Amino acid sequence: AAAVVVAAAGCTTIGTHHAAKPTTTTTTISSYPIDPSLFEPGSCESFRPTAGDRHTTVFLDAGHGGLDPGAVGQTESGQTIYEADEALQVELDTMALLRANGFDVVVSRTEASTVARPQPGDVSGGLFTVQGDHRDVTARDVCANMARADILIGIYFNAAAAQLNSGCLTGYDAVRPFAAENLRLATLVQTDVLAAMNAQGWA
Repeated sequence: AAAVVVAAAGCTTIGTHHAAKPTTTTTTISSYPIDPSLFEPGSCESFRPTAGDRHTTVFLDAGHGGLDPGAVGQTESGQTIYEADEALQVELDTMALLRANGFDVVVSRTEASTVARPQPGDVSGGLFTVQGDHRDVTARDVCANMARADILIGIYFNAAAAQLNSGCLTGYDAVRPFAAENLRLATLVQTDVLAAMNAQGWA
């Protein structure tokens, strides 16, 4: 998109990075696929507002997915959790909130799947090759551009081996012509995420 505002929000949990493919319950939501020939079923889908219409499109990217589980961690009760699963739930919940406030929303995926349709050489031994990983990541940008999104937000949950490295951060592109708008959005996202977590006692 010509003037997309970009921010990437992520929270760090304690755990190890990358493990076996996750198992999740598929979420099925009726929507409008941007281009079924380029993206996996359930990926790169567009949703209209459920109330009002701000004539603004937000692209939400649930990081990883499908062959790529992302970071792996454990809850306090010892349950193994996968970044791809957690990011997807946040994406879907955020989509519902945005649609109810008049935004068109395009999401990178609606279920535990990759975004791009794998091509020859993209997968080896049930995992992405470097080529496949690159294709799946760039497919998210392609989707956002095809949807002519005004705002792009990526959702991630990182992993770290030490408690000191835990916390939340929001990154943004500071070298684009609309860097000031990026910073404003990133600041709003970071402030709201921290406020919500603090309200739950997760500071």
